[in-house]
Amino acid sequence: MLHKMKLNEGPFERIKNGTKTIEFRLYDEKRQQVKIGDKIEFSKLPDLQEKLIVDVIDLYREDTFENLFRKLYSDEEEIIQKTKSMHTIYSPEKEQQYGILGIKIKINGKIWITLKKGMWIKMNKEEIIKYCLSLENTYKDSPFPGDFESVTMKHTKNKKWFALIMYVNDKLYLNVKTDPNYSDILRNTYNYIIPAYHMNKEHWNTIIIDEKVDKSLVKELIEQSYQLTK
Repeated sequence: MLHKMKLNEGPFERIKNGTKTIEFRLYDEKRQQVKIGDKIEFSKLPDLQEKLIVDVIDLYREDTFENLFRKLYSDEEEIIQKTKSMHTIYSPEKEQQYGILGIKIKINGKIWITLKKGMWIKMNKEEIIKYCLSLENTYKDSPFPGDFESVTMKHTKNKKWFALIMYVNDKLYLNVKTDPNYSDILRNTYNYIIPAYHMNKEHWNTIIIDEKVDKSLVKELIEQSYQLTK
């Protein structure tokens, strides 16, 4: 199950760089639905344009922030400071009403991605091929006999595709593999990302390159597809 939560910039960036691994929340009706094995989509405040998806790997329940911090930390000063900090966000009355949940999270190296509105520019087929070939142990191939325009980018070792580049109705399409948990997020955020043309629509997306696209996002999606198909 995918849960959606908002985060201020500081904790969002710490999760992103791996220095924050536990998110603390009230154990309210929404958080009561969170289970180990679920995923959380964090959106960065204030504009909510950048998003980060993480795995839930453990849960900690306590009646107060202080009791939870005593379970997780040993330094008394750190416990006091963390408790005071949480009380600036959640009142003691809310704490007493709901109790507390600690959500241990991690970014899965093969399926995480950040989504944000960047500068949209034109890209071309040669630029995409060049970037694909910059990834380790890759090569260019032709997917269909007699088709001299379509290109598949493959792993040298397992021969699997991680990108398919082709023209459809005179538009340049790029198919990449994505994790199903954020395929819908991509499609709903970017009008040039659609369910994969002539491929498994649960696991693959099509990027319509003929539109103006976020170049950094396209490269990130290619790299994620590369990782998912290893």
